Amino acid sequence: MLVKQRKEIIKQYLLRLTITPQELMGFLVLSEQQLREYASGKPFFEDERYIDFIEFIGIDKYYIGYTEPKTETAIGSPLSLFFPNRGLPNQPMRALRHLLSNLFTRTSKEYRREFAPKHLFEKNFGYTEPFIYKQVLISLLLVFGLSYLMADLTVVQNVALGLSIPLTLLILVYEFDKHDQLNLRDVLVLFVVGGIVSMGITYWIRMFTGYPDGLAGDLMTGFVEETAKLITAIVFIRKIKFRNVYTAFVLAFAIGAGFDAFETMEYGINAIFSTGDYFQGTITLAFRSVLSFGIGHHYWTAIIFATLAGLSKSYKVDFHKLYHPTFVLVYIFIILFHAMFNHMPLWIEILMAIFGLIVFPYMGYQFYLKRYTELPIETVQTEPDVPTYLPN
Repeated sequence: MLVKQRKEIIKQYLLRLTITPQELMGFLVLSEQQLREYASGKPFFEDERYIDFIEFIGIDKYYIGYTEPKTETAIGSPLSLFFPNRGLPNQPMRALRHLLSNLFTRTSKEYRREFAPKHLFEKNFGYTEPFIYKQVLISLLLVFGLSYLMADLTVVQNVALGLSIPLTLLILVYEFDKHDQLNLRDVLVLFVVGGIVSMGITYWIRMFTGYPDGLAGDLMTGFVEETAKLITAIVFIRKIKFRNVYTAFVLAFAIGAGFDAFETMEYGINAIFSTGDYFQGTITLAFRSVLSFGIGHHYWTAIIFATLAGLSKSYKVDFHKLYHPTFVLVYIFIILFHAMFNHMPLWIEILMAIFGLIVFPYMGYQFYLKRYTELPIETVQTEPDVPTYLPN
């Protein structure tokens, strides 16, 4: 809300009061200078007296832009994206061991039957053991294999292989969430729509920047594509009040995964048309899909937007943090890494993908761990049911 709008609202409510300004200052123990500041329309939400003033004159504080402060600790320096949070001895590694071991845990049919509808249509159903990602990966690879062996349907194989890894990773990071703000239906819609829109923005920007050659062209590609995805994330999920920064990571991961999947399909089709060899297109798709385990738009978009959300001190994303040194450093790092990956020869691309397989999931894991830094809330709490794959 703009200062001018807030000032007009406060003015209207002050005029409705049946007491004089002097009596108001006496009730709230305010000086004349404080009253003028509070009535100016500038937000002073961190000042308890300002909140008392707003509530006393009858305004709902949320109506004029108040948001609850985060229960998670905000991100400070870039180092907080790489090192475990202090004050949690052994908990991060124990949680990681539980999470990794759970990837290979079988779930019963009854369990899957109970939770699959909740994932699609409900929220606030807590943690679950990941199982959907396995079914998606197996199904896509099965479709690809059957088409390749029996029907040789080029489009089906292109789509199945292009979706296989980005979509599987998206569903996996979604299933690790505690599902208090997300359901799978919303995430999949964002995967499709966000991926298409971000590619459209990329092509629109390219109309003005062109396609320079060499290292300059790769740097331009990194800047344009990362900016396009960031704009898409800001447009689609800017109004969400993130209780946990990991939720922002998942939603931005969906946009990046959509971009990655559609771009991979495009590369496969271009390889077929340029060489006239269908097998060459399949090899291109398979190679890019394997590399996406450790590198790709899904990781990059998620890290950039989650950093922005993590820097914000309230539930709502503070876009003034776009100028924060930590965000700027992360944004530049991702652009440069993206550009170098495009520019380097194949063997260095493979090494970078191996490096990314270690670094980028680890950074995502740090966003996941932010929920363990939640500040205590003074409410009566009951003992939650905690699945076996989470730390006790």
